[in-house]
Amino acid sequence: MESIGFQAATERTWTLPIGAWPTDERLKEVGMIMFYVLFKGAREIAQTPLSEGLGWDDAQVDALVASFRKGLRNWTRQPSFTFRAVYAQKPAP
Repeated sequence: MESIGFQAATERTWTLPIGAWPTDERLKEVGMIMFYVLFKGAREIAQTPLSEGLGWDDAQVDALVASFRKGLRNWTRQPSFTFRAVYAQKPAP
């Protein structure tokens, strides 16, 4: 970002849980929020890329979403994802 004129570019990376498996209370809350978002939104997230991009019918999408939701409930694997944020200051005119 600094190469295109922004100043004080900062990159931060977090590993965020999916589900209530962490022992830390704050991470447990974050994990439950992520679980809810992914569990409830799985169909909507998957619909367009799978049906329009790959030509899947509704039954195929539903089967994959059901499998995904089943996997989300298995916290023995301790699912997580990496969240990366990059931010900078716009230079003064």
